[in-house]
Amino acid sequence: MEFVLFSLVVLYLLPWIAAVARDHERQFLVLAVALLLGWSGIGWLAALAYALHSDPRPSLRREHPALRALDGGARVRRARAGPRLRSARPKRAAPLPRT
Repeated sequence: MEFVLFSLVVLYLLPWIAAVARDHERQFLVLAVALLLGWSGIGWLAALAYALHSDPRPSLRREHPALRALDGGARVRRARAGPRLRSARPKRAAPLPRT
């Protein structure tokens, strides 16, 4: 009997377990939806879909150079640490007047 009860609790919390396993950014939201709306079936499916189909911690994945290819080459916005440095390229010279 205890095994059946434990299995039902694990099944009910499966969306949250999947979110934790995937290091989902909004684990608490998945848990709240699973607990509050999971009884309806539709809420449970919504929580499971959100836990499985959302991008787990996209900001952390983009920072690692080896994993940037997974984002399709998306550029990463970085916080500026100070004044913006100018380009090292020299400016173009003004065109000479025609004679």
